[in-house]
Amino acid sequence: MKNKFIYLLVVCCLFACEEDKKPLPPEWNQNKSVELNQNLSEQEDIDIQLFLANIDSTRVIESGSGLRFISVRSSKERAIKDQEIAAVRYTVKLLDGTKCYETEKGRLDEFKVNHSDIESGILEGIKQMHLGEKARFVFPSHLAHGLLGDQDKIPPLSPLVVDVELVEIK
Repeated sequence: MKNKFIYLLVVCCLFACEEDKKPLPPEWNQNKSVELNQNLSEQEDIDIQLFLANIDSTRVIESGSGLRFISVRSSKERAIKDQEIAAVRYTVKLLDGTKCYETEKGRLDEFKVNHSDIESGILEGIKQMHLGEKARFVFPSHLAHGLLGDQDKIPPLSPLVVDVELVEIK
């Protein structure tokens, strides 16, 4: 019995003295970051294409940045220019239709073209609009809130659908 106890004590000591092996940090480099971003971008593009599948493709204008612009109600009025203030009504949704934000009833939201902290996708789209026009912008997360979302209603890596009406130009 005494031998068994000594044997058990020796075994316990061996395991107790074993070094804690810490996992090695993952090998990460710039190429892996680029590859990850490309994969995320490709997936977002597929999601946007699926969203737009039921829309007449001749109505969709795609910019080099990834913005898709669809004129819902065109206008022959004048176009907005840099430095002017756009007074708009808008609704911001996720691709699944979840409404995130919208202009309050009876109000207009205003921002200065090219001098505002509004999403770059909205700024890019509004510059293509004319007074009185209604449009839908569909754009990837890098033109919206990117990797982090807005920390409120827009999740990370979320492409957005924004319905906009350019009501006034000041």
